[in-house]
Amino acid sequence: MTLASALDPIRLSGPQAAPAPEAPLARLGTLEVRLAANRAEREASFALRHAVFVAGPGEMAGDARGLETDAHDRSAVHLLVRDTAARDGSGTPATVGTCRLVLPQPQAEDAFAAASLFALAPLLVAHRDLVFCEVGRACVAPSHRRHGVIEALWRGLWVFSRRRHVDVLFGAASFPGADPRAHAETIAALTATPPPPSWRVAPRPEVAADLPAPGAAFDREAVLRALPPLIRGYLHLGALFSTGAAIDRDFGTTDLLVMTRLAATPARHRAHFARVTGV
Repeated sequence: MTLASALDPIRLSGPQAAPAPEAPLARLGTLEVRLAANRAEREASFALRHAVFVAGPGEMAGDARGLETDAHDRSAVHLLVRDTAARDGSGTPATVGTCRLVLPQPQAEDAFAAASLFALAPLLVAHRDLVFCEVGRACVAPSHRRHGVIEALWRGLWVFSRRRHVDVLFGAASFPGADPRAHAETIAALTATPPPPSWRVAPRPEVAADLPAPGAAFDREAVLRALPPLIRGYLHLGALFSTGAAIDRDFGTTDLLVMTRLAATPARHRAHFARVTGV
């Protein structure tokens, strides 16, 4: 779940850019969170991803239309955060945040993008009674990185999960750069306590990172306080992390798998989401 910045909010104009009639999943100030309901809204998500992962510092491949997509998008739904105070000439709110939600039925390992980096089959078999939803391709426009977009995304994820009876949100938590030494202390801090046996997920051997031990001055609490907002949010919800990191050569990142069991969310966070979303 790489979180980065784009160059500007994405605004699509023309006849396909009309807002969808469905009510938003959640709101936060001028931000509204909804599922993409038509081609124009899906392409707004892909265009923001292109600005982040292709035009920005990433190494992903885009297309000539300025969209970033892959095979998993065909079966996914796309969560949009739009700013109703930032509109184009046609009146379409600017798309300032997005993430992709993959919720396949049946839940086979190869249906999830993270399976290219992590061995998911044992996890899915051990918890075949739970519904897993993969969260990926998360990104925020730089103009809105301090405008509550992450909180808005979380509200939308909460409502979506409640409505679709999702038990586990999971995905790749990405750190910039393919040199794991740059993130050795962060990864050590997040993986210091192994998950219960049935929740232990290892990176695939061909992409597993060779991680050095943290130095003698390692301060786990200080490292955790400095986490990126999205990963810090997962941690607050009681997330579990993979037993090792993987190198994503396509993105040029060092990744951990993060798993959030919604039933294990601390009571105060469940109460917060219920209060601000009504579910």
